[in-house]
Amino acid sequence: IFIVYMINIKKMGKFTSIKFTSLLKLAFIAIAVVYIFYISRTLVGRNSQQNIVQYVAGYLGTEIPNFDLFLKEPVKTSGIWGKETFFSLLQSLRRHGLLDIPYYTIHKEIRVSNGYSLGNTYTAFRDYYSDFGLFGMYVMHFIFSVVFCKVYERIKRILTARSILVFSMMYSCVVLYMFNNAFFVLDLT
Repeated sequence: IFIVYMINIKKMGKFTSIKFTSLLKLAFIAIAVVYIFYISRTLVGRNSQQNIVQYVAGYLGTEIPNFDLFLKEPVKTSGIWGKETFFSLLQSLRRHGLLDIPYYTIHKEIRVSNGYSLGNTYTAFRDYYSDFGLFGMYVMHFIFSVVFCKVYERIKRILTARSILVFSMMYSCVVLYMFNNAFFVLDLT
């Protein structure tokens, strides 16, 4: 919604500078979203005694340490090509009889460091590395980057409601990149 709003303002020629009051409103909204995220923890069954900073930092700051721990102690791979990176695609091909692999789910291990649970979010690099190794991780990141750059450049030239919608939907993959591999795991069913 924010992306569509900003593009429309720029398209109408009203985007000359950002006002301080607008930034203040955005900061207030961001703080409200973080607070709602914090208080909603009880709705999903988490009874953490952490304060708001500790709780939010636990979600926003554990991906790199988890990936580091994964590199030090990787899990055994299954032998299915692209098992974690292309989960939805492989399962869709399996359901349609185009691929003979067993049904599987992705359950990433919860990591613990110094007695503190870091959860099971690793960044998108974990899937790439687990499936394709270090070189494959670089290749998959390169593909991800090229696709988004090309889509963005095309949308800048051809600004339509459909292109803005497509980019807005795809942009969530960029935002979630620090948590998981949302782009290549898109549900293709």
